[in-house]
Amino acid sequence: TTIYYRAYVYFPGPFFHDTTISKWRTPANTTDDINLKLDLNMHIIIDADNASEGPELRGVDAIPTGKWVCLDWRATLGTPGHELVFVDGVKQIDADEVNVTAAGYDVIGAGFVAAEPDHEISVLFDDLIVSETLVGCP
Repeated sequence: TTIYYRAYVYFPGPFFHDTTISKWRTPANTTDDINLKLDLNMHIIIDADNASEGPELRGVDAIPTGKWVCLDWRATLGTPGHELVFVDGVKQIDADEVNVTAAGYDVIGAGFVAAEPDHEISVLFDDLIVSETLVGCP
């Protein structure tokens, strides 16, 4: 099974630390999840919560700020699973991933998780779709 996640996202400016922008998890096991993050330089990261799950996967290009981008994240379930991430149709990550459960996910969260007491952060999402069929970016 492959889960397809597509959203249009607007980042007004860079973040001040790595920031989760989406999380998929299984409620019965809160440590069994995958995270899509951005680093300080606005590169996509697929985050492994546990060191035993291997290194974080990093995207090739920085996501532009100050404009809408189309984010396409595809996760094939299994052990190992596979993840693909595209930004505006340009492949950023294409890798086998031990962090993707074969059991599937019951919760898919969009938004961001950050603790920025001294900085205001805005992230806008539009037309977010989660599907079992390819949606992709135009």
